[in-house]
Amino acid sequence: MIYAIEDGRLKEKAAIKKDKPYFIFVALDEFEKLFDQFDFSEKTLAECRQVLYTKAEAYDHYIFGTLKIPIKDITASRHCRAAFYLTKDAFILIDIDTQESDSIYLELMQNLLSEDGKSLEEFVFEYFHLLIKEDYVFIEVLEDQIAFLEEQALEAQNSSFNQRMLKIRKILLYFYNYYDRLDNVLDVLEDNTGGFFTEELLRQWRRLIAYNKKLTSGINLMREYSLPVQEIYQTEMDLAQNKIMRILTVVTAVFLPLTLIAGWYGMNFTNMPELTWRYGYWMVIGVSTLIAFISFYLFKKYKYL
Repeated sequence: MIYAIEDGRLKEKAAIKKDKPYFIFVALDEFEKLFDQFDFSEKTLAECRQVLYTKAEAYDHYIFGTLKIPIKDITASRHCRAAFYLTKDAFILIDIDTQESDSIYLELMQNLLSEDGKSLEEFVFEYFHLLIKEDYVFIEVLEDQIAFLEEQALEAQNSSFNQRMLKIRKILLYFYNYYDRLDNVLDVLEDNTGGFFTEELLRQWRRLIAYNKKLTSGINLMREYSLPVQEIYQTEMDLAQNKIMRILTVVTAVFLPLTLIAGWYGMNFTNMPELTWRYGYWMVIGVSTLIAFISFYLFKKYKYL
């Protein structure tokens, strides 16, 4: 899609006309067909084909950047990739992963294209603003997930706690890296090497950079907070196992003398008077019961039970 900016409005065009500022949103294969119309480095096209992370670089007359945008999904760490070029009279946005990013870019582009009364520079700012505008909502969802797992950790009830916490920590790390690298992109744009932005717009860029830093700080704080939550769960599990082991130890200690008595009288020697004594059986029962009672009393008294 090729749009010319006329009177602050985006108007779709069939071809590029450089007499007015324009905005291009295309898939990678379509951009490769248009590439010869621009004075861009071949190196940047190669980087478009293999986007590894989020970054931006300032060239003589344009800024080039790649974006690895995480999809806001608490069940998995997924992303979509994009690249962009910014010149004095054009903003070119290249969608690398069309299938993965349809849901993201559909909403994003609808919001962007609905903006009226904006210059090219303001459209650029609005694009990066929309990338992270609602991210605090997703961060709150992650925070609620950690709080929920913390409650379960104190009760040691969730057998899948470690798997769920590990997944959340991976997502937190994923977003932390994204915001950290996006900070570099925003810094490059805010440096305004090519004089793309007005002073008023630069102030908005600085506010956006400050907001992104808050997101980075919030994600990092949650990463640090999630670690002791995992330790609490492990501690509760250890305490539960210790309680089980203590009960098994008490049972073993109680029945050990009874086992000795059973083994002693099970030898069946000829001259064992208790074997022929009329009350021998009841004596063994009485002694065994007394030993069991005394053992349980002592364990209870010294708080082993």
